[in-house]
Amino acid sequence: MNSSPPSQLYQVTGLWCTSCAHALQRAVSRLPGISDCSVDFATHTLKATGRDSRCFDKLQSLTRGLGYELAPYRDVRETVERSATQLNAEFQRACVLTFFATWTMGLALVDYTEAAGPLGFQEFRWLALASAFFSVSGIVFGAKKVYTIGLIGLVRGKPSIDSLLLITSLGCLSLSFLNLLHDRRELYFDSAIMVLTVVAWIRFASSRLTHRQLNVIFESLHTPDELLRLLDENGVYENKPISSARVGSKIRVEAGETVPIDGYVEAGKGRLQIALFTGESDPLPISAGNNVVAGETLVSGSIDIVATKPYGMRYIDQLSRETIESFHDQKSESRLEKTLGYSAPVLLVSAALFLPFSLGLTGSLEVSLVSTFSLLVVACPCALFFAANIPLIRSQEWARESGIIVYKPRSLRKLDEIDTVGLDKTGTLSHRAPCLSLAKNDTDIPEHRLWAVLGAAERNCHHPIANAVAQRCAEVDGPPEKVERVKLEARAIRFEWSGQPWRFGESNQPDRRDQLQLVSLQDPSLTAFFTIEEESPKTVHDLIAAFRQRGELHLLSGDSASRVDAFAKRHCIGSARSRLSPEDKANHLSSLHRRGRSILYFGDGYNDIPALKASQFGLVPPHAAPAVRLAADAQLLRNDAEALKRLFAIGRTLTIRVRQNVVLAAGYNLIAIPAAISGQLTPGLAAAAMASAIGAVALNSMRA
Repeated sequence: MNSSPPSQLYQVTGLWCTSCAHALQRAVSRLPGISDCSVDFATHTLKATGRDSRCFDKLQSLTRGLGYELAPYRDVRETVERSATQLNAEFQRACVLTFFATWTMGLALVDYTEAAGPLGFQEFRWLALASAFFSVSGIVFGAKKVYTIGLIGLVRGKPSIDSLLLITSLGCLSLSFLNLLHDRRELYFDSAIMVLTVVAWIRFASSRLTHRQLNVIFESLHTPDELLRLLDENGVYENKPISSARVGSKIRVEAGETVPIDGYVEAGKGRLQIALFTGESDPLPISAGNNVVAGETLVSGSIDIVATKPYGMRYIDQLSRETIESFHDQKSESRLEKTLGYSAPVLLVSAALFLPFSLGLTGSLEVSLVSTFSLLVVACPCALFFAANIPLIRSQEWARESGIIVYKPRSLRKLDEIDTVGLDKTGTLSHRAPCLSLAKNDTDIPEHRLWAVLGAAERNCHHPIANAVAQRCAEVDGPPEKVERVKLEARAIRFEWSGQPWRFGESNQPDRRDQLQLVSLQDPSLTAFFTIEEESPKTVHDLIAAFRQRGELHLLSGDSASRVDAFAKRHCIGSARSRLSPEDKANHLSSLHRRGRSILYFGDGYNDIPALKASQFGLVPPHAAPAVRLAADAQLLRNDAEALKRLFAIGRTLTIRVRQNVVLAAGYNLIAIPAAISGQLTPGLAAAAMASAIGAVALNSMRA
């Protein structure tokens, strides 16, 4: 029986621009045994498909040889941690280079301006040696990695931006030492380190943008380890981290809790809500012998489960990994990204052709070399790299301010093309998530901490109140809190926090029966009251009306025909399909796309993941599960028609800003490249010009 070729997903450390990602991708793709390779710069991951496991060993060896670190992908938390480590390293290198560059430039200015009077040759020699010491020291301590990766790239024929920096900086150093040896005063120690310093801060800014983007993409998954009730060797159920569950472990689930592990019911019975997976809105009866999947919610009863899959191998874990891999399935790179990917080798070839031409015009090898080094710097496409990336990150921030989390910002540019909208019904449009607000706070706890505590207590629940709490936590965006011994009751939840027992549920005060209260069971004077505002049918109507402005509506649901037809008739949706499996939804959207449609799909459940992937833009509501959010391109933090309209406006603004930035960057090149060719720029001035171009792009990108 034939099986598909094995594939591996890796986390890459050391990438800082699209050129690096393309250089690595080209190198790995040419490796014997590797049939396909994709490097995604947004997530800093590499996905490779090969004939057998031996080619993956060669892949890791090749990657290390190119100067990058490669590790098997584990989870999203590690992705962000590695990004933070790289950001810290880039900041340290930039600071070291700045320190030594300041001294180098200071000594150079003494000579240039003759601030201390004309220098004799012996004085100049000592000044030059001091400048050389600071320049070389800065490069050794702050740019060793740049030199290493740049040299490896040149030797292997896979040049990157680091290779350009290596040639420029090392060329300036060599030319300076040669002139000093022959008693000439034309020195370029300041240019050698200034080029590296400017680019080091650009690299830090790039790493910071990437880290912020990863935080936005994965922030909904950064929660403490889930707890489950695990049967120990003494026959007692104790709260344990979910990672401690093994195949054969016995876990108890009570009413109102989410099933934490894949397995089968050994004892007990109840009713299970499986809408997130199948779209079926009514809870189904569950009893001994039935299979359960992590993520389903036990609405009533109590069951004992025997685990059949450990943590990390559950169905929802596989979905999360598949979602990360879906970043590599998006092969539609823009022309700008493709151009940046080949910029380093093209610039090296251009410089090699320019050098003899300049030598023939000037007759001076030194002047020609300086002009060539300046050309490499000013033509470096850093401004073009930021032309798209800064607007992307800024768009994510604008979206967050409007109540939207954008997970895949590049997809925002597809919003202008949307002409068809696919809608799920169960849990997405028909969900009545109430809105909670703090009415009175008799505790000394700040409001943002109250929401963080409630969010931690309710995070394993999927009833409307829990969804409303999660929505408020996302809006407040405070640090997480740790709660213990969570126990659900009929109309309340009990837990321990900061050493005290607490209860959150219906108020027991006669004059506040219409409110929820959070009260300390140890000190009843510590009480906070919350008001409930039900989402009105008008909210759903307005949301559908906003979608209708984008084009034709298709209602796709796993719910019964009667419910789907009634909903479609009530909201005047012409195309409505019921009892659809996840594959049916995806196939329907794919058929629409083959007919030339550009589709936005709005869904909330695990059963919607294939449809979200099949659409050109996937959108999920506030209460969508973590793996479902990661399958989408964006998430609404509240079911708000104005936020939806703002999302489309942000997509349009992004497209405009990118086009404007490309014009700015191209204009800079039209001015700076001729200046470098004519010998009007030193490499140091070229680096300053490049930084100015990036500043102009950044200022334009930050405009509202």
